[in-house]
Amino acid sequence: MGQPVTAASAGTTSYLTAATLRVMAADGVEYAYRDVGEPVGRALIALQHFRGNLDNWDPALIDTLAQHRRVITVDYRGVGGSTGRPADTVEQIARDVLPLPTQWNCRPSTCSASASEASSRSVSR
Repeated sequence: MGQPVTAASAGTTSYLTAATLRVMAADGVEYAYRDVGEPVGRALIALQHFRGNLDNWDPALIDTLAQHRRVITVDYRGVGGSTGRPADTVEQIARDVLPLPTQWNCRPSTCSASASEASSRSVSR
């Protein structure tokens, strides 16, 4: 992985006004992400559904989560503002996302799927 293309905005308090930032991966894919909340401690990395992007998140939800922690949302490879070819499997998405916290200088405490994805999983059980 390379260095962030733009400076981090951790500490921003509103998801609506958070800048879309970019980080370059070792394979040349540029990932779009947003970074809000307290820049100290562990971060919550919020993962969207398979083809969801940064704008699919409810700003009120992200702002609430970011009141007491850093929250990072990310566009997957080839989705939204990220470059590259979209992944074919959830396993590939996981392989793509796993190295990113190092680029954001954080240790994730939680990686969370979107609420709609979590709901669909619980309904299908």
